Amino acid sequence: MQEIVDIPDKKIDFVIRRRQNGLSASVLFVWFTPLTQGLGGTMPGRFFVFLPFLLASILPSGAVAQLQDPLEECTAGVASGRATADGRPLLWKTRDASATDNEVIWNTSGTYPFVSVISAGDPSSSWMGVNEKGFAIINTLSTDLSAGREGLHNGLFMAYALQEAANVEEFEELLKETNETGRMTNTNFGVIDATGAAAFFETAGHEYWRYDAADTEKGYLLRTNFAVNGDRSRGDPPGSMDRFLQTERLMIDFYRTDKIDFKEIVKTQVRSFGNKEGESVPLPFIGSIDGHAPGYFPNSSSINRNSFVSFAIIQGVFEEEDPRLSTMWTILGQPSTGITVPFWPVGETPPEANGPETAPLADAANQIRRELYEEFEGVDPEAEGIRALFINAMELRDENGEGIWRITMSVED
Repeated sequence: MQEIVDIPDKKIDFVIRRRQNGLSASVLFVWFTPLTQGLGGTMPGRFFVFLPFLLASILPSGAVAQLQDPLEECTAGVASGRATADGRPLLWKTRDASATDNEVIWNTSGTYPFVSVISAGDPSSSWMGVNEKGFAIINTLSTDLSAGREGLHNGLFMAYALQEAANVEEFEELLKETNETGRMTNTNFGVIDATGAAAFFETAGHEYWRYDAADTEKGYLLRTNFAVNGDRSRGDPPGSMDRFLQTERLMIDFYRTDKIDFKEIVKTQVRSFGNKEGESVPLPFIGSIDGHAPGYFPNSSSINRNSFVSFAIIQGVFEEEDPRLSTMWTILGQPSTGITVPFWPVGETPPEANGPETAPLADAANQIRRELYEEFEGVDPEAEGIRALFINAMELRDENGEGIWRITMSVED
């Protein structure tokens, strides 16, 4: 159920409290208008942001299948508790897709209910999610693996896994069972569970390869859009190596300073920019590219890529904790323009994340995105022969530290 509580503060409009299955979750929203300032004042209405540091808490209390998206330039990682700052496993993904309207839903269609990021209007597929047993899954498309001709595709298989798998071992059993029948999967599945397991499964149509994060030197694994076991017979280099190099360098820095936690990944990694050489492009960016105005640059090779439509990082639990405390910190919309909001596998999601047609959280982020990006004639120096989509990064952060990020990141703190 949803309870609306008035608070005597002109900056705060309402608190949403949710109670489901013996748990309650409090969600606090405030309304902001300053996000539109500096963007020409063209965005009407008010924009709400989330204050997780105030009331983000869970406390004990009395379809038609979507076809595989051709973009899918996703970036993902998984870390065992040995590698993270607080000892809980982490699993994260930035989603690249042509479906710009994403939502977070509560799905009760299988054995285990779960929360999940979906393309608006298609609840049959999941693109990142966690169920009430603490099993969580994400994926990145791996174009160098061969998909089967029959069976579930990547998004449908993830929804099926969330419905039926209580942990990573049961997920692997699903893979073994479908090796024979086949899957339309060519992907890197990232998974964690309430036992602390954390792994990637490079998954083709009739076979898979398991990689456990705990077995690595640093305790974490990263994937973009290639597989270690991918087909190299044509001599092609692994795809998306630019984003892989960027995320690898950032994660090494986190590892050395013991900062592998969801806050650092949200603030520093997911929203980072880079070029096709895998080098970082820090903000503020005051340079000029190809004769365009200062502050504009293409970010098709960035971790924070122009076509990203959502992000989630799932923070697991210790074995002795209730698995329903597993938290899916989620950005609906392009990570530059959205706000990070937590969701738990305890019940229905708020209408702000799951509207009648689209989610207001995504709508607001997408509107800001349209103001930030501009398409220019000519060749994008970060892509090959396509029209250039440049971001006006000065609106995110200028030389004085002002801009959209000053508001959104301070709220997330």
